[in-house]
Amino acid sequence: MALGWCGASVPAFADEPILVNAYNEFSESAHISGPELKAKSLKGKVVLWEYWGLQCPPCRASMPHLQEIYEKYARRGRLIVVASHVQGASPRVKTYLDEQGLTFPVYQHASIPGVSIPGGIPFTVLIGANGKVIAKGSPRKVFEQVEKLMKKIPAGEPLFPDFKAVRHKAVLAALVSEGANLEAKVDSIRTKEDDEAKALCRLFDDWAKSEIRDLKFLLKEKSFESVPTYDALKKSLPDAVKPLTAKVDAIRKDRAYIALADLSKKTEALELRREKGRKISEKNVESLQKKLIPFLESDRKPVKDAALLVRIRLNALQPK
Repeated sequence: MALGWCGASVPAFADEPILVNAYNEFSESAHISGPELKAKSLKGKVVLWEYWGLQCPPCRASMPHLQEIYEKYARRGRLIVVASHVQGASPRVKTYLDEQGLTFPVYQHASIPGVSIPGGIPFTVLIGANGKVIAKGSPRKVFEQVEKLMKKIPAGEPLFPDFKAVRHKAVLAALVSEGANLEAKVDSIRTKEDDEAKALCRLFDDWAKSEIRDLKFLLKEKSFESVPTYDALKKSLPDAVKPLTAKVDAIRKDRAYIALADLSKKTEALELRREKGRKISEKNVESLQKKLIPFLESDRKPVKDAALLVRIRLNALQPK
């Protein structure tokens, strides 16, 4: 992520405690975009919180990466992403989020009690499920900690925490949001005749159908975004995703997908160079922007959506 700071009117907090014991309740009137949250929904969850502003180029450059993390972890129930817009309230913020296809929760001037932040943005805070502040600072450095942290939680979150099991506790405990073949776990009790087994199988089947339905929606409406979702589901529902494998493989071979992945990789290299304090050639940025134009003008919505996310990052690399 391109490192940079923008001035903003940000909340003034006291010195950071070891633990975040509680979160402020989210105001409905402060909700801008994405799913609405309750303070209790953050309890016991890994939380990635970012303070940002629409008029801050490095902040805008961070948004596509927040979306990537949201797609990879949050939708699987492992992590909650929250973006707090700390510049002046404006309808343009919502317009921007919609245009860029950003779907994580965004609030106006939401804050974390007790966590101190500097006067500049973007500023990111990573909080563990136990409430401990794990990392804070520039987005890229914190995002690297996200990867390390999530690798330590291979089992993910329980899929059905409210289901009470007596005879099949082991199967219920094995049904987690990521990292295992869940179909095989449930198949072990499919022939059981007791009500608990039948209820658990029905619950799982409903969940699986919902996940496949969401994947089919992505394949139809946002095909490029379907690839990481497919990869995650392939571990949990290998048989259920088989009918969709050919479509996903076709996306991987799509010339536009391959080209945009390459442009994204080259953009990331420039971001890293800038973060290390090294000079970025304006010609290099302009060259990538020119290569992006055909994709921005594409009649294919998935291509255009993916190109827009790369454009945000390239624009943030432009000299002021």
